[in-house]
Amino acid sequence: MNFLRQHKCTSDHWIGLHMTESQMGKWINGIIFNNWFDVRGNEKCAYLSDDGAATARCYTERKWICRGKKGTRSISSGLSPQEDGDNAASPHFATYHEGSLQVPIPCAVVNVVIITVLIIALISLSVGRYNCPAQYNCSDQYNCPEPSNSHVSSCPDDWIGYQKKCYFISNITRNQTFAEKSCSEHNATLALIDSEKDMIFLKRYVGRAEHWIGLKNEAEQTWKWLNGKEFNNWFNLTGSGNCAFLKSTEVSSTKCGKNLHWICSRPFK
Repeated sequence: MNFLRQHKCTSDHWIGLHMTESQMGKWINGIIFNNWFDVRGNEKCAYLSDDGAATARCYTERKWICRGKKGTRSISSGLSPQEDGDNAASPHFATYHEGSLQVPIPCAVVNVVIITVLIIALISLSVGRYNCPAQYNCSDQYNCPEPSNSHVSSCPDDWIGYQKKCYFISNITRNQTFAEKSCSEHNATLALIDSEKDMIFLKRYVGRAEHWIGLKNEAEQTWKWLNGKEFNNWFNLTGSGNCAFLKSTEVSSTKCGKNLHWICSRPFK
């Protein structure tokens, strides 16, 4: 639950829980919901928000979260019409919003769509894993190193893998010194961002909250990353503090003693 709330950003997302008229919950795999978390509202279909789980009318438009084999999850980036009324629990009907026509959709078609989405997701992950790393500053395909054939281990639990790096995004706030020490205890540093892809990826996950990154200006000198490299001003850095932070709209700086969330990064092993 905490993992999904952390990574769904700020939008509401449908989950696979339906409530009966007696407000007894049932997961879509048939298992009775044992009320291990609170669900607000008196409607039929459950969704996940920043404040926890709640219910709404099934035909309202929201993003959604899918779960595949071995715990893999997919969090949608768009909206889709939801099933309405008595047909909400049935996979055979979907509501066409421009009229009242109920369009039959065979289960086989639904299964094919789900499998296709999963295959596309796996292909996208594979392409992202072997993209030319930003630290090589590839300008064209001839300068990019060949992908390694060696086994690449996955990131630890609660870490996110992207572009041959593992990222940890905290759910508590502390000052920059504490955040830096916390990353070090996991053989990592505060996030070193060396490409626009990494920047976009991290902004997507942190949302509006401010997160420390590994960029610092000690004694009013040159801005440097925690690995010792000087910052070359490849993105706009605002603010008047000595420690940099990132959020969805910008990278800025503030006093290092302020309590913020933080992002750790380390390379794949």
